[in-house]
Amino acid sequence: MDRKEQILEVATKLVQTRGYSAFSCQDLSARLGITKASIHHHFPSKEDLGIAVAEKYRADVEAALAEAKRTSDDPHVQLDGYLQVVLEIIKTEDRICAVGSVQSDSNVVPATMGTSMCSLAPHVIGWIADVITAGQKRGVMDFPGTPAHHAAPIFSAAPTGNRRRARLWNRSRRFWNLGSNFLFGNSIYLLVDSVSCSEDTALREG
Repeated sequence: MDRKEQILEVATKLVQTRGYSAFSCQDLSARLGITKASIHHHFPSKEDLGIAVAEKYRADVEAALAEAKRTSDDPHVQLDGYLQVVLEIIKTEDRICAVGSVQSDSNVVPATMGTSMCSLAPHVIGWIADVITAGQKRGVMDFPGTPAHHAAPIFSAAPTGNRRRARLWNRSRRFWNLGSNFLFGNSIYLLVDSVSCSEDTALREG
């Protein structure tokens, strides 16, 4: 990892843990053990840094979601892949999704950074909708309403639940049907609890 990438990685973590407005180049300098001049060599201003963080964050998430679809054509595996993407984003309990962090700082973040970061949400929601649409068409997912109706709650609920499950990731398959609900965390119910796997429903009814 080169110096520029190191700066972006630490800056992203600070956005996730403190928010854009609550960290400075001095914080980056102290964490990386480099001078502020070294930071400004790559990012002349904090605004330049913020925009670069947003662009890299968006590109990384989009690439990870594309890889989740390439890895398997099973919608359940693909949704597990999405949860792994979220888990990688938050990593530890003190981090939140950078999109939410930037939205909460919307009055102070650079406009370009805010636009780039916040446009990621509809992209991810659309990706989730495509996956559950495929599941419905293949007869492995059954739910009322439209896929778009359920995609947004999945997007909203996943970071909260995954933070609670960060140390129990090897049990991820249990997210997908516990009784008639999908659970994220010990007491967090995914808002689309009416979505179920058709094959599991048939087993219960049989």
